[in-house]
Amino acid sequence: MASGGGRWLRGLWAAGQPLFQGRALLVTNTLGCGVLMATGDGVRQSWEIRSRPGQKFDPRRSASMFAVGCSMGPFLHYWYLWLDHLLPASGLRGLPNILRKVLVDQLVASPMLGVWYFLGLGCLEGQTLDQSCQELRDKFWEFYKADWCVWPAAQLVNFLFVPPQFRVTYINGLTLGWDTYLSYLKYRSLPHLSSEADPRPQTGGGGLCEEEPEGPMQHVARPSCEDRSQVS
Repeated sequence: MASGGGRWLRGLWAAGQPLFQGRALLVTNTLGCGVLMATGDGVRQSWEIRSRPGQKFDPRRSASMFAVGCSMGPFLHYWYLWLDHLLPASGLRGLPNILRKVLVDQLVASPMLGVWYFLGLGCLEGQTLDQSCQELRDKFWEFYKADWCVWPAAQLVNFLFVPPQFRVTYINGLTLGWDTYLSYLKYRSLPHLSSEADPRPQTGGGGLCEEEPEGPMQHVARPSCEDRSQVS
């Protein structure tokens, strides 16, 4: 039984090898980013549907996440190739360069991808540029602080132990939880910081009539505005 399972895994691995070689690797990385981001949004929407009766699954929202994820795939593919060329390192002996890679990734790629995420989804969903920029200002620092909590350690493992051709796939494997968080952050409504003025007329002085009371006192006859003016 165990040997049969081992043969099946070896066969699956052999069949998947071409996906991580040559030009096919770019396609694999691109589609992997899109699929994982859409899956993360699907997980988030499932939670929202359970907690908010009446809400339905929005396939266009997940499609937008898929499109933005696919647009990030080529960037990540070439970004890691460039980092490996700029700061070649392998194993613990290359730890100083690996730490530099992690720092460059956090200071350059992470904020760039955050801006890409919010502006890209805003464009696909019909937001104006001003609306997307406002959302970016509202949510970027929360995104970036969370990014620092998650990705430096993950990238340290990535650059230390993962072969170059599997790095984007490794990141994609970790990003299911991260993409679920991104979906939450994107589609979370921020609380209003200021309340709108109450348009109803004010009661009391100034000659304005008070509103008729609601509830059990409605059957009590009250003088109209005209009656009051005649009495006065």
